[in-house]
Amino acid sequence: MLGCSSGGTLAAFLGTTNGNMKFEPMNNFNTNSSDVHAIIDIDGVLDMTDPAESGKDIDPQKPSAGKLWLGSSYKDNPEIWKEASPLNYVDENTPPIEFINSSINRFQAGRDEVIEKLKSYGTYFEVNTLPYSPHSFWLFSPWFDQTNGFVINFLQKVFSEEKN
Repeated sequence: MLGCSSGGTLAAFLGTTNGNMKFEPMNNFNTNSSDVHAIIDIDGVLDMTDPAESGKDIDPQKPSAGKLWLGSSYKDNPEIWKEASPLNYVDENTPPIEFINSSINRFQAGRDEVIEKLKSYGTYFEVNTLPYSPHSFWLFSPWFDQTNGFVINFLQKVFSEEKN
């Protein structure tokens, strides 16, 4: 599962909720597995409650992306912001994760906490932070090629180990 920006948050959410029945289909018609075998989070926020993310709804005329996505501000409904944070679902079922980040700290919210949890479960992870890069680095040279290289190397490691 790979995603960039909010897609990185969603990729991490799907991977960290592996096996969590709360997020599994409720019908018997699904014959496809929802298992995620690897997560690549490219500048996706992992802790929506981090003040860099949750503290932006100051002007009611300019709602944050988080408020638009979750339907309310952190101040009005902190529980939904916690529930939307991949950080809160990391467990022994979480697959290997690669974090590819820009130099903008806001997009690393929750990363270090997730890493500590991954370490406690012995889950493989990689961190690649691109200095002096904008948030949309993966779309532009020279970062596009670097990002592709990181992704390919990570997937080769994860899936070659899975076969062994």
